[in-house]
Amino acid sequence: VAAASLKKKSFAQGGARVATPDTTTGTNAPSVKSQIDTLLAGNTLGKNDVVLINGGMSDIVAAVQATGISAATSATVDTAARALADQVRRVVAAGATHVVVSGVYNLGITPWAAPWGRSSPMGGGPITNLSVAFNDRLLIQIADMGATVLYFDPALFFNLIYNKPTSYPIDNATAPVCTTPDASTCTLATIQPGADPTRWLFADSLYFTPTAQRLWVSDTYLENAYTRFKNRW
Repeated sequence: VAAASLKKKSFAQGGARVATPDTTTGTNAPSVKSQIDTLLAGNTLGKNDVVLINGGMSDIVAAVQATGISAATSATVDTAARALADQVRRVVAAGATHVVVSGVYNLGITPWAAPWGRSSPMGGGPITNLSVAFNDRLLIQIADMGATVLYFDPALFFNLIYNKPTSYPIDNATAPVCTTPDASTCTLATIQPGADPTRWLFADSLYFTPTAQRLWVSDTYLENAYTRFKNRW
């Protein structure tokens, strides 16, 4: 969660789930709900504020790790999407008139998703289905808030890179460039031998490299977040 006006505030932490504290990744990240509690407790939102909200990835990962590919996992993911929509509704009710909500990108294209199977080399399969289900439920739940809420679609953008990396400054779109378990402990000494980390899509099995993240806000490429924001506001 981030809010921008005369003062910039950021509460986002890696591993954060939507409605429950993180207890599995070791970061002990507060939930998105808790982050919004903190935001609203100390700030009055108005027309000069932009609120950025994202969540869901960690909920999908935790659900799959807990109950595999199952009806229980699907239900947990649906609940998380509804919970994120509830948080969006909270900030709108608190006076925010410019709210950006980002869905989850397609986790089915990640190295992390490979053990659960893919329906094609271009991604797909049960993890993709969970990602799509999360985004679809979120969009349904916030459909009536179009006057104040703008949806960013990272699934579309990063699918474009994954499916055709040669159209982007990306040489490897399938493997993590870091040899450490997660990107937070990665250094230039722990990347794949001979790799240029500025030309890989994935830093670790779940998270993108800084280069890939910057592509997402570059108006050089179609479906980027910057252009969507500029055209709306």
